[in-house]
Amino acid sequence: MFLSPKTAFWRIDNMFRLLKTLPIMLAIAALSLITTGCGSNQAQIRVVNTIPNSDLDVDFAGTKVVSSISYGNIQPTTPPAQYLSVASGTDIIQAYVADSTTNPIFGQTGISTPLGGSNQYTVVLYGSLAGTNNATAFVVRDNNTVPTTGDVEFRVINASYSTTEPVDVYFVPPTQGIGGLSPQISGLGQTQGSSYQSLTYPGTAGIEVVVTSHGSTEPIFSVPYDPPTGAIFTLVLYDNQNGSAMNLTPLVLQDID
Repeated sequence: MFLSPKTAFWRIDNMFRLLKTLPIMLAIAALSLITTGCGSNQAQIRVVNTIPNSDLDVDFAGTKVVSSISYGNIQPTTPPAQYLSVASGTDIIQAYVADSTTNPIFGQTGISTPLGGSNQYTVVLYGSLAGTNNATAFVVRDNNTVPTTGDVEFRVINASYSTTEPVDVYFVPPTQGIGGLSPQISGLGQTQGSSYQSLTYPGTAGIEVVVTSHGSTEPIFSVPYDPPTGAIFTLVLYDNQNGSAMNLTPLVLQDID
């Protein structure tokens, strides 16, 4: 087909206009993808402070995320579990005495940890402010999938700095005792989180949680719970206020009520 000079020029001119705008269009498309990715790939965190006699601010990747979290507390508060959004990838966690931006308690480099996008985590501030290099943080991934109908779930995190031996944990009917039984959680060491233990809903009878030193049947402590069906609990073992021994009452986080 024959094109007149005018028509040919019009087509060539429009082709050049399109080529000029193409980089801008590609840049806008790329920016849209980046923005969408950041929004959907953030990690979800909650912070528990088990360091005695402390009131701390906590930074993630250089940004203050938690302010003035005191010993024995969690942010955001529960129940049920609530979370704060932070960047996914390898994050640096750092903490300071509340309202201070000097003398970071985890050393100048902080704690480096990978956090997966859309995943939920419990971040535990752990150790002691006495001396140097005695404070740290560790991360345990959460799973708040609703339990099977008629069940409840328990998980235990060992954040006791003073109790160096691993612990065993039993879940038994009240007053039954643990003689002749095997623990559902065995040899849980410091800074470790157990798997989730699925238990048949006990009704109003409740459940006795018994914690012992690993391999022993002598309880460190025993506490009763009356959980609702379908609930998930995280029990955090931590030290008493002066840091001399394990607190005889663990922190109870009701993750799903």
